[in-house]
Amino acid sequence: MALSRVKNWIAGEVLTASDLNTEFSSILNNPVTLISPLTAAVDFDGFTLTLDAAAVTTVVSSASVSWNFTSGAKTGTPATTGSVLNFSAQTFTDNATAGSGTAAAWVGAAIARPTLAATNALVTTTDAATWYIPNAPLAGTNQTITNAWGLWIDAGNVRFDDDIIWLSGQTFAQRGILAHANTGIRTYTFQDSSDTIVGRDTTDTLTNKTLTSPTLTSPTLTSPTLTTPALGTPSSGVLTSCTGTAAGLTAGNVTTNANLTGHVTSTGNAAILGSFTLAQLNTAISDVDVGLTLSTEQATTSGTSIDFTGIPSWVKRITVMFDGVSTNGTSIPIIQIGDSGGVENTAYTSTASYIATQTTFSTGFGLAQSQAATETFFGAVTLTLQDASNTWVQTGLCTKAGTMQFSAGHKALSATLDRVRLTTVNGTDAFDAGSINIMYE
Repeated sequence: MALSRVKNWIAGEVLTASDLNTEFSSILNNPVTLISPLTAAVDFDGFTLTLDAAAVTTVVSSASVSWNFTSGAKTGTPATTGSVLNFSAQTFTDNATAGSGTAAAWVGAAIARPTLAATNALVTTTDAATWYIPNAPLAGTNQTITNAWGLWIDAGNVRFDDDIIWLSGQTFAQRGILAHANTGIRTYTFQDSSDTIVGRDTTDTLTNKTLTSPTLTSPTLTSPTLTTPALGTPSSGVLTSCTGTAAGLTAGNVTTNANLTGHVTSTGNAAILGSFTLAQLNTAISDVDVGLTLSTEQATTSGTSIDFTGIPSWVKRITVMFDGVSTNGTSIPIIQIGDSGGVENTAYTSTASYIATQTTFSTGFGLAQSQAATETFFGAVTLTLQDASNTWVQTGLCTKAGTMQFSAGHKALSATLDRVRLTTVNGTDAFDAGSINIMYE
């Protein structure tokens, strides 16, 4: 309420001392009402405004600082109510957005982006910020602070629309960058050539993360994907359902239910392999091929050829076994091999004989010197990789019709062997009895 006059004067009226004293007493006793409410702008002209009775809390605007607030020392009971600056709760009512409409954004307090310019040319400022917090609270006289925070968000999610950069901090907050690409994917990049993530708790979890070239010391990893990691010396680390390519496993033991699904090459000193199945070792170990793999037996009671495909690229020897194999014609059974381009039927060098009589073959590895309908084969043929150029040599020993049949030959493939076929020279005689299987190593 504005200050009002005590008496309204009329022309010719005499001013008395009593009236004058009363009027000035009203002004002196109600000084605030002279400016409240304001009816025009107030110019402090750079002078300081004192806000408290103790004259320690002030605000002033100078040539270089727009709003320079000095809080001054205060006393009271510590709380989450701001001691230096406190904003009370507010209710803001949107009376502009239409019903069922959407407002783009709302904030309780905002600081617009400032502009830093320079009078002189080519000026560089190393660090600049819109809001600067120099440090966490300092413990003063007779005070211990258990957790000192430079910024404390007590509740609610925190949104950062750009990168978060750590330059220094406590031991559990290493230097780095949390990059934000607006794609839902966040990349944490260490600033130094060698950095360490240290968990504050006994057990910390990284879920669905890809680690590229990490060094892992005593880790517990559950279903991770590791891209060329250096595993250091994991004396107590546990890798569970681990996939990927390990480049540097040194002085570590792989034990107990390790699932090896690819080829494992050992050039270091991996001393202990735990309990593995024979099939796991056959698949996994490529330094020394251990064990024999028996394929699925196929009947030779029909058809003009029987194929075994999907043979692994690391196979060096194949044994083809015959159990009562017979055809309905006189075309001699042969073994053919092939690669991803198919079974090859030319350029074989092969001979089969019994005692002194022999027959030469070029379309496959012959199994006998001659053949009659319904004659049954028993025996085995071995195919062995001779060199790195995919040349295979063949030896065979079979019996049929009371005679021993010997065979031998070689064949160079155009690529890695992945299939074996049993057929006949003419390719039309059909098999009518027995079974066949292969075993490779």
